[in-house]
This record gives sequence, C-alpha cells and structure tokens, in this order.
Amino acid sequence: MTPAQRHHSQGVSLYDIGEYQKAIEEFSQTIELEPQFAQAYASRASSYFLLKQDERAIEDYNQAIKIDPNDGYAYYWRGQAHSQLGNSAQSAKDLAKAEELGYEPD
Repeated sequence: MTPAQRHHSQGVSLYDIGEYQKAIEEFSQTIELEPQFAQAYASRASSYFLLKQDERAIEDYNQAIKIDPNDGYAYYWRGQAHSQLGNSAQSAKDLAKAEELGYEPD
C-alpha cells in the first residue's frame, strides 16, 4: 500500500465513524501525495457535503470528474450538492449523467 493509499484508507475509516473533518485532513494528504487520485477528491467532497460545505464539495466533485469523467458517484453527489444550493437545472443534469453511467446510490 502506498502512502497515498494509506491516507485514503485512514480517511475512509474516519468518514465511516462520522469524523468528517479528520477525514478531510487524510484525504487532503492523499491528494497532496497523489494529485490524480480521483477517488480522494470524491471522498473529500463527500465529507464536505456532510458538513454542509456544498461549494467546497462541488469543487472537489468537479476535480474528481475532470480526472475520471466516468465517475457516476461524483456526478450523483455533485447533483445532490447542487440541489441543496437550489441549482435545480445543474442538479438534474448531474443526476441524469450519473444514471447514464449506471450509478445507483445505496
């Protein structure tokens, strides 16, 4: 396991127990070590989303999508963040793209 993967794994563990701010720190370390780690951006975005920091979440979902344009998870959750901000047109577009990519939330 690389150092970046180790930080990401630690971030996921913290996320799973609701320690979102600490998870963000681990995901940020992951990104610093491996800037093209799309999943780290999506994971950090999800933490921001749960902390009601929708603009920051959208920025990270944008980066995840830029790195991996087929990331249905990032489209879906970016759509949810846009919805919370009242951006219904963009939200609908993102949710449709997530569905097109085959992403279904748990």
